[in-house]
Amino acid sequence: TYRVDVFTAAGARVDSSASASSVWLTGAPLSRSIRLSWQANVPWSNDNQTHRVYRQSPSGAFNLIQQVAVQGAGTYVFVDDGKDHVTSDGDISTTLHPDSSYCYRVETAGSYNDTRIHSGLLFNFSQKLCLSPTDTTRPCPPVLSLELLDCPAYLQGACQDGPYSNKMSWVDATTGPGGEACDKNIVQYNIYYKRYGDTGDFAKVGETKAPPTPPSRNFTHDNLDSYAGCYYVTSVNRFGVESKPSNTACQDNCPDYLLPNVITPNGDGKNDTFEPMKCPRFVNRVVFRVYNRWGVKVFERSDDILIRWDGKTDGGKDVAAGTYYYEAQVFYQRLNKADENKPVVVKGWVQVVR
Repeated sequence: TYRVDVFTAAGARVDSSASASSVWLTGAPLSRSIRLSWQANVPWSNDNQTHRVYRQSPSGAFNLIQQVAVQGAGTYVFVDDGKDHVTSDGDISTTLHPDSSYCYRVETAGSYNDTRIHSGLLFNFSQKLCLSPTDTTRPCPPVLSLELLDCPAYLQGACQDGPYSNKMSWVDATTGPGGEACDKNIVQYNIYYKRYGDTGDFAKVGETKAPPTPPSRNFTHDNLDSYAGCYYVTSVNRFGVESKPSNTACQDNCPDYLLPNVITPNGDGKNDTFEPMKCPRFVNRVVFRVYNRWGVKVFERSDDILIRWDGKTDGGKDVAAGTYYYEAQVFYQRLNKADENKPVVVKGWVQVVR
């Protein structure tokens, strides 16, 4: 900003001009175009004039690309889509590419409208401004694969109480879901998860970023309470535009609950209680009942998935040696929330040996 002060020979200021600033050019990237706007704080008027917009050519010279008829300050705007509208100094029309930077200057024209001050037009250039357009083209959605459990092999393995983890990988698609073109320049992948397949919303649980380029296409979701859950992945380009979701990949648990058929509640520390064999897998709750051979219930428990029946009745008396029949309603941790409320009924017999 500039101002002229007038002083006497003795150094006393007798008057000052109005302040005036340089033309200030700003810009905003748009999809394959650039929006320019400018302003100047000056004591004369730049309204109702023709302002000139220049873009720098590959040779380094600034070429006039448009003459903008302005009225008020809100009209000091021009959107460059790459076309050169003034070709008398050479045609530098081009397609604005998001990987390139483009530089501009604006020249304003104005007057005092008072011939006692200045009778002609006043021209002023802005500073040089360089920026790049954006690209709103979505990246291609990935194709997701989830490493599924081999339940028979898993159930033969050692007991595990968690935490659990799911491993996944994906590949980039070459076109969008409808065959449309999509941006293949990926700088990030986002991973989304939800616990249940039939309810709830997905939430972001991780990401992989460049460098390296491209980012890793593998992810392990750790510290889970179970294997059950669903995932999808999205791609993100350098402009922060996110793809549509990939396919959804879901994993269920491998539930298991096996019961023995004999107990010897004699206090020797061997088979003294009726408990699940090996280890229960992904069991939320068990309602367990024991009946004698006449169908009379002698024992019930619903607060312990390990049951630990010691051969006594609900009243604390030892049952007689013999054959008893049980029913266990087992509620498992499942992929679908609705299935967790549907018990699997396990029935069998147990021999009490004393």
